Amino acid sequence: MPLYPSTPVPTPTVPPPGTTISVPTLYPSTPVVLPGTVPVLSDHSYSIFDHLFYPAVRSPTLLLAGQVPHLGLVLGGADRLEIQRWMLSGYWQPGNDTHKSHYAAAAGYVNNMLAPVSVIAQGSFIDWRSQSIDDTDPMNTITYDEEHRTRDASAAISYTYRGSLFTTLGGVYTDDFAQVDTLPSSRLHLGGPSATVEWYSAESTRYTGPRRALLANAAIAYYPRQWSTFMGNITDVAGTLGTTLPLPFGRRHTISAFARARSLLAPDDTGLLQVGGDSALGILWNRSNKMEPPDFDTSRFPPNLRFVEPLRGFEDFGIAAERVKLGEVSWKYPLIIDRGTAASLFVLPASFLRQLDLELFASGAIVDASDRHYAVGAATTLHIQFLRIPLVVMYQIARRLTDDEALTHLIAIGPDI
Repeated sequence: MPLYPSTPVPTPTVPPPGTTISVPTLYPSTPVVLPGTVPVLSDHSYSIFDHLFYPAVRSPTLLLAGQVPHLGLVLGGADRLEIQRWMLSGYWQPGNDTHKSHYAAAAGYVNNMLAPVSVIAQGSFIDWRSQSIDDTDPMNTITYDEEHRTRDASAAISYTYRGSLFTTLGGVYTDDFAQVDTLPSSRLHLGGPSATVEWYSAESTRYTGPRRALLANAAIAYYPRQWSTFMGNITDVAGTLGTTLPLPFGRRHTISAFARARSLLAPDDTGLLQVGGDSALGILWNRSNKMEPPDFDTSRFPPNLRFVEPLRGFEDFGIAAERVKLGEVSWKYPLIIDRGTAASLFVLPASFLRQLDLELFASGAIVDASDRHYAVGAATTLHIQFLRIPLVVMYQIARRLTDDEALTHLIAIGPDI
């Protein structure tokens, strides 16, 4: 059997001078970009400044500080390989005949040149006005004008190992100056370094989120007295263990559990840790069938840095503590919807409903030595895309088994991340 086929090979011919030759090309004239690759736009060497200063992100925005929001514009950009990214924003709070205009600005920068090491830095200033009601007035007719100047800065260096181990070294500083009418002004500030180590491994799907996951986290932060308006040094130590597992019935049923401990070592200050009284989402509406519990005293803290541990079922019930051990167990089942509407003259704007999560949960906390707090409840969470913004809207009903034994309702909203 011959090694090569017996098809005769044509003898090449030389065309006469001046003849135009059409040479077939192996590659099309339009470059084909495969998934996960970067198109070649030029044969010049790559530069980290290529396309860096072009504002690819341009969006109007609102800053909610006080009763009158700031109107703003956000610009953002990156080089073509996204090794560097930046963000700039500016805001304006309109004035009137009795109040001057106020302004705000923020900037952020991310550098991945030393990947898997990342450098993150950001800073902002916000000048704003608001009004507060005199709590001693039973008719709530006496109001005070407030002027605030808030300054924030933070920086961090993070390292990622094989997509599972994350370490971060950083620091934060915040400063708030307030003037309430003719009363003496006040200034609150707090800052210090921090370190975090986290190991997280998960098997996830688009609809269920993590199906099998394991989380271990440890963090420490130190706030020296010289950098704060507190009476002494503050050391914040925390740790978390969590897991998620699929249930044997059905492919979308999952059960999650976590345990967390946190302690604030502050010999000269008490009651700095707030347990409950807050939510990971923005609260739109909440209601309780019992008397409204007293608020946690936040007058000692700058507005952008507080020590808070959310506790489900206690979103309207803040507890002052020195240390806490808390945990939660929850069952979740997603109902897939995948329905949307296009923007039109009669149905505006475009929206997309992805899924509805059904959830049952039980939570508990041991505050300080033996002060116990428990709650159980259910929640439905709608994943929606509105104006191309991914959002979650949650309704929750919970029963506190301790304290006031209240039945609470909560509607909250937040980004779907």
